[in-house]
Amino acid sequence: EREARVKDFIKRLKWKGPVFQISALTREGCEPLIRAIYKHAGADHLFDVALVNDCPASAKLRAQYAEQGQKPIEVDEAGFRALGLRVITGDFLEEDFLEEHKAVARHATHRLAQKLLALGAAHVREHESVVSPAATD
Repeated sequence: EREARVKDFIKRLKWKGPVFQISALTREGCEPLIRAIYKHAGADHLFDVALVNDCPASAKLRAQYAEQGQKPIEVDEAGFRALGLRVITGDFLEEDFLEEHKAVARHATHRLAQKLLALGAAHVREHESVVSPAATD
């Protein structure tokens, strides 16, 4: 079902580029995406931080995904660190209940955005404090 929805979406957009599907629950597709970006950019290191969900899915959602042969993964912090990433965990999972008996795992975009903005603000504050007064004249 998901595959059909993705194909339909790509067709409607008339997208010709690569498509990476990443599961918010299983993280399936995450590592291939990171490696493809690194390969495309010709770089060994592009990202500094990995935001990783550490909030468990509900029993209902886990059961539904289990029916499809999927299960939540354990976060491989060592794997992220091997890619040179600092791991920041948080509640980044959101469950949408589409029908009475059907739920979908999604990225909690508002919480991810809040965390990204906080990281950006901390980065700016950190770099502002190292700028000398003479450099700002």
